[in-house]
Amino acid sequence: MTTNPTPAKVPTPLKKRLLYILAGVLLIVLLAGILLPKKIQTSVTREIKVPRNYVFNLLNNQRNIPFWNSWAMEDKEMVLSYGKSISGEGSSYSWTSPKSGNGTITYTKIVPNELVEASLDMEGQQSKYVITLSENNGKTAVTWAFESHMPFPKNIAGPILKYIVNKHNKKSISAMEEEVKRRQKGEYYGFKLNEVTQNQKFFVTSRNNVSFDQITQYYSQNLAAVYQKLQQENITSAGPPCILFYSYDEPRQNTDMAVAVPVITPISLSQLSTETLPGQNAVVIDYYGDYAKTAPAHYAMEDYLNDHNYLRSAPVVEEYVTDPLKEKDMNKWLTRIYYYTTEKK
Repeated sequence: MTTNPTPAKVPTPLKKRLLYILAGVLLIVLLAGILLPKKIQTSVTREIKVPRNYVFNLLNNQRNIPFWNSWAMEDKEMVLSYGKSISGEGSSYSWTSPKSGNGTITYTKIVPNELVEASLDMEGQQSKYVITLSENNGKTAVTWAFESHMPFPKNIAGPILKYIVNKHNKKSISAMEEEVKRRQKGEYYGFKLNEVTQNQKFFVTSRNNVSFDQITQYYSQNLAAVYQKLQQENITSAGPPCILFYSYDEPRQNTDMAVAVPVITPISLSQLSTETLPGQNAVVIDYYGDYAKTAPAHYAMEDYLNDHNYLRSAPVVEEYVTDPLKEKDMNKWLTRIYYYTTEKK
């Protein structure tokens, strides 16, 4: 009996085997996309050792984003811009970045000291998040819930998105704690704030409504006129010149302000007005630098007053301690800024 030899197996070409493997991987990916949810939901909760009202105030002011949001803190190329409203429902901020992309976040619901809800539009991808706050014995539990919709086959990346979002949200909550601890020490926007009691002060002033772009010119022209009048009357000033800001209307780019020179006692002068500020409590910042760039110091003041439940009493005082004619280095120019305060009832 004759047995036919078994034919030798012909090996599958490498190219064909790779195609089989690739097809298998694609099949698994497609099945995963079919089985995985299109609604992406995730949340993290952490307890931080700081009071809830500080955390809420930090979140509610969009200008504070660089101090607690991990995306903004880590991406040095990110450029932030703010909407017409800085805080509360409807407030928003946008960013552009070659690393993080472009997007806008808008606050859609605010419950003071309890909740911040926001919508996120990132280059057409719509998401939302809710941050809830609860306090117990001076500690705050922060829960950050995130939700997005990812259609097939994008939903395949859902687990990766969850991991990235949770990682950044945990970092952001930790950053909130560190920033609030600085603020509890009186450190805001890189400035040290102190509470003082101011004695009664008397000023000779020149007051008017002035557009923002004319503040420097109005100050220079009218300061010279005030000093000239004091010299004519043989009256000596009692300290550095100031600007008293009675109101500051950003939408209209206009301020009610007075160029003011302090004097020892109340006086009456023709063509000039006078102002008496009673002795009262105040918060003060020593600002060094260009007189025209004090805005961050004022932002710091506003946040401090919110955190300490204070109301601001007009006017805001900018006292120009350094004479720029004697000190040429602008970085050494000292402006002492005062916000007079009363406690909220």
